[in-house]
Amino acid sequence: SEGLRNLFNKLHTMLLGLEKDYNEEQKKIRIFWSYKSYLSICEALLILDDILIKNDNIEGFKKDSVNYALMGRFGNVMLINWDTNYELNVKRGEVVRFYLTNAANARPFNLSIEGTKLKIVGSDIGKYEKEFLSESLVLGSAERYIVEAYFKEPGVYKILNKNKVLARLNYNF
Repeated sequence: SEGLRNLFNKLHTMLLGLEKDYNEEQKKIRIFWSYKSYLSICEALLILDDILIKNDNIEGFKKDSVNYALMGRFGNVMLINWDTNYELNVKRGEVVRFYLTNAANARPFNLSIEGTKLKIVGSDIGKYEKEFLSESLVLGSAERYIVEAYFKEPGVYKILNKNKVLARLNYNF
């Protein structure tokens, strides 16, 4: 890791102050490069899913319980990486790049991380031209997004699925 840091320091010294303008099809593109953004980012894959639990057992598929035949069914327990109690340790001031995938067959997730904003940087189609900040992100079934979150202070940050319709029906998930 020290050798990699030295390489980035040398490249940064060479590129320091350089700014190149390229004209491509009458568009001016400015290229800025900073090694710091690559060294401070931790990466984590999050597979989002839900499962239907009744009486402490996984509910089997039955005609009367499959209420959305073409899409599947809604679960009542949220899973992150097939775990109900997902944890990730990060350092103070660290940026975490999350690679999100909604593996649920019916549920859209309105994902947020308590106490921080999400920087949406890409999706199924690739990296966005302009990244943007958001309080939450809606992922439909089989959708993928790349988001970054900045954790300024140490502590516990809850990953939440905020669904306003279900909240009005007094349904907690």
